[in-house]
Amino acid sequence: MKNLALALVTGLALLPSGQAQEMRDAPTHEQMALRLRAQRNQDPMRDLKVIEADDPTKTNRPADILATSEFLSFSGASTLVPQGAVLHVPDSLRNRTGIVSGNRIVTWAQFFAENRAWIEVVDLELSQIIGAEPLPAGLISRMENSRQIMVAAVQGGPISVPQAKLDEAKALAEARK
Repeated sequence: MKNLALALVTGLALLPSGQAQEMRDAPTHEQMALRLRAQRNQDPMRDLKVIEADDPTKTNRPADILATSEFLSFSGASTLVPQGAVLHVPDSLRNRTGIVSGNRIVTWAQFFAENRAWIEVVDLELSQIIGAEPLPAGLISRMENSRQIMVAAVQGGPISVPQAKLDEAKALAEARK
């Protein structure tokens, strides 16, 4: 034990990798002050200009999630989807829309997995949602004949479809008849 203490004190101890430990002097106050000054001179934040405008965190407050969502509920569970994501609700399933007091809130993926028998997911492309491409040709006829609640989705996640896009698709379907 004395030999180990002596080796540590004299600096002869080896590191675990088998190399001798390098000793160096501690930086002086002047050296540390020079480094700090150099870092401050290279700081990109000091070149940014202060903008005098409204605080975007106060002017662009997010909307209330409950006000911009629709609920699907069944068997003690509820989930929310964006308003406009539910494309079609048959009369026989109207009681499954809306929030039910006392239900547990679950994710869309979990809710859909448990209720896929009465929910149909209509997979759309993002380009169709934003208007670069038309909605699928048979979508309106599927909506008219479906016995399931139809929910629009992109890559499995529910998404709002603008009412104007649905009206456009209905007009095209009528023109084809």
